[in-house]
Amino acid sequence: MNSKKKIFILLGRTGDVLNLLPAIEYEGKINNYIPKVVVAKEYADVLDGCSYVEKVVFDGDFRNINEALRFVKINYSTYKVVNCTVYGKNYSVEKLCSSFTREIWRLSGCPIPQNMLALTFDKAERQTVSLANNKPIILLTLKGTSSPLSNEVKFANFIKEYLGNEFNVIDLSNVRYHKIYDMIALFSIAHVLIAIDSAPLHLANAVPTLPVISLISDNKESWYQSAWRPNHIMRVLYSEIENKMGTIIEAARTGKAVPKREIYFVTSSARGIEIETKRRMDLALSSRLLETNNVKIKYTCFNYQDYERKSTEGMPYVKDMIDFISGKAEDDDILMICNADVCFIPGITGKIIHAIDRNDSAYFHRWDMRPGKIRKLLVSEAELKGYKWYDGSDAFVFTKRWWIANREIFPDMVFGREYWDCIFRNVIKRSEGVEIHKAIYHEKHNGYWEINKKDNQGNQENTILALEWFREFGGKTADWKYKPEEWKQVYKKEIPANADN
Repeated sequence: MNSKKKIFILLGRTGDVLNLLPAIEYEGKINNYIPKVVVAKEYADVLDGCSYVEKVVFDGDFRNINEALRFVKINYSTYKVVNCTVYGKNYSVEKLCSSFTREIWRLSGCPIPQNMLALTFDKAERQTVSLANNKPIILLTLKGTSSPLSNEVKFANFIKEYLGNEFNVIDLSNVRYHKIYDMIALFSIAHVLIAIDSAPLHLANAVPTLPVISLISDNKESWYQSAWRPNHIMRVLYSEIENKMGTIIEAARTGKAVPKREIYFVTSSARGIEIETKRRMDLALSSRLLETNNVKIKYTCFNYQDYERKSTEGMPYVKDMIDFISGKAEDDDILMICNADVCFIPGITGKIIHAIDRNDSAYFHRWDMRPGKIRKLLVSEAELKGYKWYDGSDAFVFTKRWWIANREIFPDMVFGREYWDCIFRNVIKRSEGVEIHKAIYHEKHNGYWEINKKDNQGNQENTILALEWFREFGGKTADWKYKPEEWKQVYKKEIPANADN
């Protein structure tokens, strides 16, 4: 076997193949060869626009993956087989990622995170587009096989009624094209694309600057939904479309996210930290390249040595840290507070925006690796399989509006000491916020709050405040044992008169 040369298997559909192509192009460039790709006959022409792929046509149903595997074993025995199939007849895959699109990427073995590589068609003929007027273009693609939109005609008519005078509203189902990648000519000059979860939605990765409003089916579990991409200015579930039509119209008109947000991120550190601590923090910082061209990320390191108000042992207060960034933000902007040595999984930005758009606040449980064992940043959440879930929380996100509404409910607790994260998580749950799953990780170490735990002054201050909070508002330290549907019975909704801390 020539271990350096690979043959990839992904029989179809077209959208799945489009998701895989950037990983294959990267494989060929890095190892200086043209990888083979096995694809079903009905979807094979999508590869005709790629010089970096050698097409191998499987003359059978795209669901017959086991038959395709036998075909490859017989005819391409010298190649390393990379099976990127995520569904088929009598076939299943372990679901380690949050979306089937991320699962395909995981199976490809690409060492670069998915959203950091664009889709290219270097053999596609250059197309020209002629229009009757100079109005900007809004593209609609509302037909699909895997995730059909039941009210597509009503939706299309609504868009045309409200935007037809200002824009050329083009329904791509009415446009004839020889190959699917011929659409790129229209994509490259369009003002915005509105697409259901279908092949054109994935094709938009070939034009990363094209603003996309993605309409995603929620008829099945979330794994069957395409993942967020950096050029998605809105991500609307089918069940939300009717209630969000006004926002969709505004986003389509402006070509920008609604509301237009920025993320203000704060952590805390001090000068003169130990070498090992600095290593962990530097690793975490390098992971925080939140991949988006629609939301600006503003990082702040709250160096508590520069501020007058400190706890007895010299640590900052959580409220001071959040107030520091809140003062710079608008009501719809997202605030994020996180421990300085926590790493982010690529794709976290999309998860944050999805959660905040619906719930205004969210928390994370982290995943721990043994000391000194994180050698490189993770590519996806699938790699957390070797990590251990931790019941504490090291990161929280919320709008400024949420913070204004809940600030006085949160006690004046010391950052980096016992219970501050537990109470913050309970405040979020009480306000019906959500958990963002499998998005942060961390190298396990003995925290300062764990050393002389009972004698630690910050621990003592926070413990008293935590017990008072539970008496006033309900909840428990082991809140993670409760299901979301049980939260309403756990927390007291009324705000007591003495809630101001």
